Amino acid sequence: MKLNPIARTSAASVMCLLLILAISTEALAAKKPKAKRKSKPAAIANYVFNIPYASPEAALTALEQRTDVLKHDTRPQGWEVEERWKIFSERAPGKTGMIEWAFTQTNHPAHPTVIKRYFDVGSADHIYIDTAMKCGGDRPACQELSKVVDNANWRIKKDNERYFVKEGEFVWKDTPATQPSSAKN
Repeated sequence: MKLNPIARTSAASVMCLLLILAISTEALAAKKPKAKRKSKPAAIANYVFNIPYASPEAALTALEQRTDVLKHDTRPQGWEVEERWKIFSERAPGKTGMIEWAFTQTNHPAHPTVIKRYFDVGSADHIYIDTAMKCGGDRPACQELSKVVDNANWRIKKDNERYFVKEGEFVWKDTPATQPSSAKN
């Protein structure tokens, strides 16, 4: 059977396309699958992160008596404003992260206040911060301090995210959906 020149060109084109498709399919099949990012730590049933003291003063008294915590006067982690707080740091019992206890000074508008934050950065390719606060100041001062804490936590996540980029995927993205409402101002 003799094919005219146009039919031969069309047949050759189809054969070339089939060959390219076969090679592409084989190359895609040989490509390694992306490694899945580890998920956040499994939630513990009935887990509640809280401050187990009746007041900020009671928490301060209890922590000052403990010998297993580091004590220093500095600003809490992630703070933008340079202010001195009483800070206590400890390893989280049975966990990979650390706990920071922060107490306001007497001249702070939200005094007396204690902020307890649990930080777990990177143990499972994530940045996790849990926060509890007992504020003894007036309501507007406590609300403002809560915004400052939200911003500090967000800043810590942003500062650490560059270490946890896997396969081009960011753990946190700088989008309004992931920013705390107080950081959007």
